[in-house]
Amino acid sequence: MKNGQTKLVAMADVFEHRQKASYASLSQNFPNQCDVPEDKRFIGFEAYKNAMDCLRPGDVVILATPPAFRWLHFTYAIEKGLNVFMEKPVTVDAPTSVRMFDL
Repeated sequence: MKNGQTKLVAMADVFEHRQKASYASLSQNFPNQCDVPEDKRFIGFEAYKNAMDCLRPGDVVILATPPAFRWLHFTYAIEKGLNVFMEKPVTVDAPTSVRMFDL
């Protein structure tokens, strides 16, 4: 395959309307790489755990959340043995930067 074996299999968001818009755009632009059934689209503040629980160790999680929550999501990804891609900025203040370096 031209783009490798990358496939979106789960999504998490606090806001349902934002997730619906993201899914619609992704599935239209990347139909062969977007396979997220309704039961793998999680909503709420704990949704990140549900989405990461769908992955296997070594899989990749993309953290595109506001920086204030990144350390929490990154911690869970480490515990699950997941590889992580994070949007910039990763942190926006010294205490959170120290926490991320420690992780």
